Amino acid sequence: MKKITCSLILLAITFSGLAQTLPNYSFENWVKTPSYEEPLPWNTPNPLTSLASVVTVEKSDDAYSGNYSAKLTTKKIEVGTISYVSPGLVTYADFHVDYQTLETSFSGGLLMPERISSLSGMYKYTGQNNDSATVLIYNFRHPEGEQIDTIGIGVLFLHDTGQWSPFTVQMNYLNDHQPDTFNVLMMSTASFNIEIMPLGSVLMLDSITVKTSTGIFDLNVGTIDLNVYPNPATNRIIFETTEPEKNRKVNIFDVSGKLVRQLDFNQKSLPLNLNGLPSGNYSYRIFTGNKLYNSGTFIKN
Repeated sequence: MKKITCSLILLAITFSGLAQTLPNYSFENWVKTPSYEEPLPWNTPNPLTSLASVVTVEKSDDAYSGNYSAKLTTKKIEVGTISYVSPGLVTYADFHVDYQTLETSFSGGLLMPERISSLSGMYKYTGQNNDSATVLIYNFRHPEGEQIDTIGIGVLFLHDTGQWSPFTVQMNYLNDHQPDTFNVLMMSTASFNIEIMPLGSVLMLDSITVKTSTGIFDLNVGTIDLNVYPNPATNRIIFETTEPEKNRKVNIFDVSGKLVRQLDFNQKSLPLNLNGLPSGNYSYRIFTGNKLYNSGTFIKN
């Protein structure tokens, strides 16, 4: 039997590249392939397991909100002489599989320069042989030419419940650095060892939200085209979009997460006077109401 090998350490330190698409947090959007559906931009084991006509992540109409949820199931996979167990798993990281060794790795995540404090959602779970589901969150930064800096990580194990129930996993920060990438991995088992991974555990997921030190935002919306320049800036920085929008605002935060400026951003262009702000790194959010449309960072010299 060939094995799929994976560990929390691997997940925390093995990254390359960024997936910049905002997430399908409510699992309403599914893309059909000839043999399965994918809740894009989530990545799943389905491209591999479907080779054995098995799907471990499926669309379900048993939803907490909206029309659909995601159903993750641990299943046995057999392709010729190769046999292994795969969990149901969803992640924003790129899911890499070596089709000769069946080893897996994860890289990248969601471009999000925010210090996430927690991730919450709704779930149902039926575990086999005292199994539990896993929710793993982490963030990091990877400046060009530098090594990966893992900034925070959080893990939560979910137990049996036949009703839609809330869960929250807290991020534990390892340093005070500003991340540029966030990822979440949720799967139908607590085991990363295929030798003891119970078959048949089922995790249902819906209505995922993230919370930062500066509030809760709905990320299940599209981005806006945004140009921020010059960056780094000295006296003034300009936020520029292609369309005006009523009730749009921009918030500016310092590295501690303190709100230092809030401005209306109803027109296509917004010049921001930086006089009075100390030199350093700042983050921004573009939003209307509680809907986040863009975020990023800039440097004031």
